[in-house]
Amino acid sequence: MANNRNTYQQVQTVSVSRERLIDVATNYDYNKKDFKVFLALLTQLDGYTVPRRLNKEHQDPMNFKKIDKEALADLLSLSKKEVNKSIDKLYNDGYIEKGDNNTIKGGYRFTF
Repeated sequence: MANNRNTYQQVQTVSVSRERLIDVATNYDYNKKDFKVFLALLTQLDGYTVPRRLNKEHQDPMNFKKIDKEALADLLSLSKKEVNKSIDKLYNDGYIEKGDNNTIKGGYRFTF
């Protein structure tokens, strides 16, 4: 019999533009491992789009996050090399970007 204790579950909502998500889903250069990494990153990274009223050079360096690639590899049952390869693909295709802020060096964020 289940007890009646209330549980607290932290839920984070991810907002991705439909066009960018379909763009990733229809990219034939991506395999299942790449999609696994992409979906896992959706739960870890934030995105950033330059507001329309600001120019393209505007940067918001506060939402870069460090990725523990070894932990991600363990979580997805992949090798660290496979995770790195998938992250490099996402970076080279412009879905994620690298950056730094005052506390994080070599962080990532989505570009949508």
